Parts: sequence; C-alpha cells; structure tokens
Amino acid sequence: IYVRALKGVGKSTLLDLLVHVLGKHVVLHTAETSTISGRFNKLLQGKMLVTLEEAPTSTQAEWKSLDSKLKNYITEHRMLLEGKGENGFMVENVLSFIIFANKDAVVFSHDERRYFSPDFCHDFQGTKEYFDKTYEYIENSQVTEAFYFSCLDLHEQNLSWSCRNKMPESDAATNNIANNISSVVKFVKDEFLLHKQGINMKASEFYNQYKSYCQMEKIAHPYNKGPAFERLKEIGIRYIHQSTKHHNQNWVENSFEELLAIFKRKKLLSKYDDFVEDTTEEEKILINEPEKIPVKKIFWKEISEPNKLYPFKFDFSKELKLISPSKTTQEDGLNDQSLNDDFQGCIKLFDEK
Repeated sequence: IYVRALKGVGKSTLLDLLVHVLGKHVVLHTAETSTISGRFNKLLQGKMLVTLEEAPTSTQAEWKSLDSKLKNYITEHRMLLEGKGENGFMVENVLSFIIFANKDAVVFSHDERRYFSPDFCHDFQGTKEYFDKTYEYIENSQVTEAFYFSCLDLHEQNLSWSCRNKMPESDAATNNIANNISSVVKFVKDEFLLHKQGINMKASEFYNQYKSYCQMEKIAHPYNKGPAFERLKEIGIRYIHQSTKHHNQNWVENSFEELLAIFKRKKLLSKYDDFVEDTTEEEKILINEPEKIPVKKIFWKEISEPNKLYPFKFDFSKELKLISPSKTTQEDGLNDQSLNDDFQGCIKLFDEK
C-alpha cells in the first residue's frame, strides 16, 4: 500500500492503529530503505507488516533499486534472510508493506498489480480535537478487537478475491499513473486527445512536433526517434512502418475515438485533466425526452449526474426528494406507488454510494 498525503492528515495515526491491532512484535517501522533493499535483512524475521516512513528515494535510480527488491517480497512465497556474519536461511514470506510519503516516491505503471494507493481524506488535517478522539478509540482494546474481527469477516466474505486479478481503483492511483506518463505519451494527450483530435501524419512530422513540444514545455531529455515510437506502441498507438496506404512512408494513425479508448483503458487520464466528453445520444434523450428512458436507468444517471432532474430531484444539501412521479406514462407499466417504491430503492443505492 502506497500512501501519499500531506503532513498532519493521519498517516502515523493509521500506523498506530495497525500496531495496536497486530502487536508491536510483528510490525517493523523504519525510514531506512536498506532494511528492504540491502543484503542484511534479518530484521524482517517474524514480521507481518513493514512500514517505510517518508520514503527517502529522491531519484529514479534509487526508487528502481528499492522497487526491484520490493517486487520480490510482494510476489515470492519464500524469502532469504541474512544477518551480518551469519549464513542466510529461507523462511515463509508473510510480509505486507505500507509506504508513507509526502511526494511521488512510487511511480505506478498503467497495468499496476503490486501497489495500491488509497485516497486519503484531508478534511481534518491538523485538527487536534479530531485526532484526540481518534486516539481514544485506538487505545481502547475493545475497539481494536472489533476492528480486527471486522477485517476477518471481510476476508471470509471475499476469499476468491486476489489483487493479482484486479487492484481496487482510486483517484490517487489514477493520478499517479497520469502524472508520470512518458513525455511522448503526454505530448499525445496534451496536443491531440485534449483537443479532441486524432493523429494522421508522417512519423517524421509527428516526431518534429514532439521535439518542439518538449522545447516549449522545457522537457530536458526527449526521447530519440526509435524509443519514442516504441513508447507509443506499448500503449497501443498505431505506428505503421512503411505504410503501403501512404506510399511506404512511416506513419502514425489513430482516430480521436481510438485515442480516447486507449487512454481510458490504460488509466492515463486524470480527473484534473481539462477534458469533457461530448454528450452521448442517450444523455441527450434523458435531457430532452426523459419519458423514453426506463426509470431505473434514470436512477443511475441521477446518482452520477445530479444536475439532471428527471423525474427525481436530488438535493445534496438536505435530502433526496421525489417530485412529479406522475410524469411517467402508463406505457412504462408504473403507477405512483410502484414508482415511489423504486425511488426508495434509489435512495438506498445512493446511500451505498
């Protein structure tokens, strides 16, 4: 788990909770990456959780060194432990890791399966009263015991789940991926996708535009031509070597719709990107002819897009209110009572979200 958050939002509070729940003897808290990346790692013996505070990896090379070692710890079932002047020995690997940082110490790939980055709430940053109350709960053994057994219940209910199949999604992870894309992919996003344009040009022309973009954005080390097109091909952008359709010239060609699908699939779009999708035909009907949309579909639209008011009004500042249920037609097979029943189901869905 990679936690990137500002100071004073409760990173150490989370750690203190886990220490109270698991026990000090199975938790190792350190700021020394050598404990993980170094040869002498006997300190890890008997530990279930290792927390790395304020990961001091300041360069890409340092992170790669730590990342390489972490990959082994995360994926291997057994691990080699060695102390100074002692022979190494193999043990079962039961380690989990939490990395706490105030900066981007960890760089995610678009298909990341080893790291999860939760969204951290900043609402109570530096609020003494809130954290004083939280610590009252943390130091209450009944609370930590209840937390422990709640976690066991969740585990029992999800025995088939594996992070190798699907890592939970979060804004933090998506933003990490989008903010650390290669310069040539960022060029495609900034100059084509965000302008809702596709690519259809000679590879040499594309590369010259990319070099100009790097100069304008003060990107110090742009890719050479070969690696630049390799980065594009890795995410699915079409580079055609000696395209017969274009008189055997090297070509780059993707429609806007194809680019958008690629960037969505690879999670390369951040919610902070200045990009708004066009209204779909279904959404146009919802706005102009709401009676043509099945009621349950309207429920979902309303939950995700509260500015649309058919046939329910969602007032986020107060409560959810049902308005004009009689708008629905007899052809829908709904009367006011059944619509009201469905609306109560809608409230339940809204609360769950």
